[in-house]
Amino acid sequence: MRTLLAAAALVAAAIAPGALAAQQPSVPATPARPDTLVGRVAADSGAAPDSIDVIVTRGPDRATFRTRTDAQGRWRLVVDPGTGDYLVYVTAPGFVAQRRRITRAATEQRFTIDIVLTRTAVQQLARVEVKASKRKAPD
Repeated sequence: MRTLLAAAALVAAAIAPGALAAQQPSVPATPARPDTLVGRVAADSGAAPDSIDVIVTRGPDRATFRTRTDAQGRWRLVVDPGTGDYLVYVTAPGFVAQRRRITRAATEQRFTIDIVLTRTAVQQLARVEVKASKRKAPD
């Protein structure tokens, strides 16, 4: 009799989690929609350098998306599917690279990221002097 009760208890324990899950209403997953990231990149002088690299990394899968700015410094990327979690990296020769973390606050699908680049300090190199002398040919 004890063996029969123990077996029944094991069967009930195995079935119970599945039965509870079957009774729970299923929540449909919200389909991921694309996010649009737009912005403008300008130099600290106010000018808009052309063809600045803009690299966007999507979280959590670290997929990357690239574009360049136009003549007015504007850029636009559509990320599909959108996650609302992005790292925007802007780099250009002669400027300090900039990073911005963007996180969805509510249900927004459009993000505006304006970045001002500052020039890197120019290093003055020391003068290099090269001297050479002609060697005498062996006799």
